[in-house]
Amino acid sequence: FAHTVNYWSFAAFKHGLKLHLSPVAAYYMVAILLTKCHTYLHGGNQTSEKFRIDPPSLEEYLYLENI
Repeated sequence: FAHTVNYWSFAAFKHGLKLHLSPVAAYYMVAILLTKCHTYLHGGNQTSEKFRIDPPSLEEYLYLENI
């Protein structure tokens, strides 16, 4: 949560996000997706460093099979 709020301040803007007046859940889900993409582009984060696990590449993460 902290990374998401630090990177994308719109996800934590208390006065601008109001239920039933703006798509709060959609904004937050987009912020999470962007945070994950940022993590994968920059080679990981504190969690991946602690457990010594390389995150997938952005291409691997965003890959979707034919649906």
